[in-house]
Amino acid sequence: MTLSILVAILFFLPLLHGQDTQSLGDAARRIRTERNKAATPKTAPADANTATKTAPPANAPAPAVPRADSQTAATGQFAPYATRQEYDLHSLDRYSAGIRALFEQEKFENLDQLATTARSTHARLPGGFWTIHLFYSPLMEPAKGTDNVQENDWTIHLDRLQRWKSQRPDSITARVALAGAQLQFAWRARGGGFANTVSEDGWRVFQERAELAARTLVDASSLPAKCPEWYLTMQAVARALGQGKEMQTAIFEKAVAFEPDYQYFYRFQAETLMPKWEGEAGEMAAFAARIADRIGGTKGDMIYYQIATFLNCACDNDRGLNGLSWPRIRRGYSAVEEQYGESVENLNAMAYMAGMAGDPVYAEELFARIGEGWDENLWHNKENFQMVREWASVAARGKAVEAALKAADDNLQTDDGRKFDEQVARTFAADYSAVVRECLRISGDSFIIPFNLLVQVAKDGAIEKVFAAPLTATGSCLSDRLGKGMLPAPPKPDYWVKVSPQAQP
Repeated sequence: MTLSILVAILFFLPLLHGQDTQSLGDAARRIRTERNKAATPKTAPADANTATKTAPPANAPAPAVPRADSQTAATGQFAPYATRQEYDLHSLDRYSAGIRALFEQEKFENLDQLATTARSTHARLPGGFWTIHLFYSPLMEPAKGTDNVQENDWTIHLDRLQRWKSQRPDSITARVALAGAQLQFAWRARGGGFANTVSEDGWRVFQERAELAARTLVDASSLPAKCPEWYLTMQAVARALGQGKEMQTAIFEKAVAFEPDYQYFYRFQAETLMPKWEGEAGEMAAFAARIADRIGGTKGDMIYYQIATFLNCACDNDRGLNGLSWPRIRRGYSAVEEQYGESVENLNAMAYMAGMAGDPVYAEELFARIGEGWDENLWHNKENFQMVREWASVAARGKAVEAALKAADDNLQTDDGRKFDEQVARTFAADYSAVVRECLRISGDSFIIPFNLLVQVAKDGAIEKVFAAPLTATGSCLSDRLGKGMLPAPPKPDYWVKVSPQAQP
């Protein structure tokens, strides 16, 4: 990066909010060091698009996001999607598609009005997604994405952004979108491979285009209107140009001072501290914990969760949740959902992380809520989604059976428990032998393979849950048939008892 651009960045960042700046002598000394580092950029990850994580494109007509209610798909409300979950999952796509349509029609005044409203109201969609962040995603690259377009598509896209900037010279939105697109265009020249696979010409063009993005941002900093995406794009530009931790941390701190609740600043900074960028092993996780503690309370937990969803994305080596705390992630997710509502995208992210954390019981709850609304952007294909869902179902049942068996054995250690066990054995033999015989016939077994039924009994004796252990065909049948049965009232509510079924004549 050129000396003049870095001086401008260091000068304008504090100026935006009237904060004290360092002396130009200090800045110049720092810049010389940073420029020397930038001469040989660090290795970049295989995914060149991590700077701006966008939803996949869709062909929806308007930027407004319809609000889905509890009506079923049969009403046609969710067409062309089969379920409410699938409809909700694509709400972000529909918003982005509406913005792209306005852009391609060159309705620049409308776009500026939408962006101004999104910024001034701090609007969020269900799940806590900032509308202004989603607004920029379709503007920063041609419709087909960075990897599937020709050079001419990029020329058309960038020329349109330049027209927006020229026609509306006071638009901060046009300049931020242009800078973001210029940076994505730089990544196109570099490619998504490791640094040692990039040609000398690729590095040269990458550097030129990234510097152009930096100049666009510096120009935008003199406008009266300010935008959180200016800072996020500056974070991405600084990283692309090989600026070190000190520079990137300075930009991050200015960003969160401007908008403390903008989770995208924290996510980007956390990613920068991973080993594939500027960090050491464990540094990112330490940052996430430290920044969440600094924010404190529920808000800190929410930021922690939002960092986790960005970095545990099935797009890298996510084993061990990158060192993040699963209990804190869960706590943060609960807070986000309570404050901003349910999002199928967030449910998918949590189900994925529950798998990485080895928490099948919680994962099964999440999969039940997801239904068929699986997120292709996360799971890549339905087979991966089904594999983790089936694991959760089997493993969750195993843990539930283990807990039920322990509870039933513990109950047998008391006098009341032993008396109740005898009552249940007599009642089961008297009232359910016919059911046992019917299940034996349906299963095709010639005799009962030994198994236990673990039965949870409500305060009034109603059967609440039934597990067969080990699971056999006859046991599975009995589990289904006993769901609405009755047993004697237990010593206490939600009481587990073990039954060994016998087929009485």
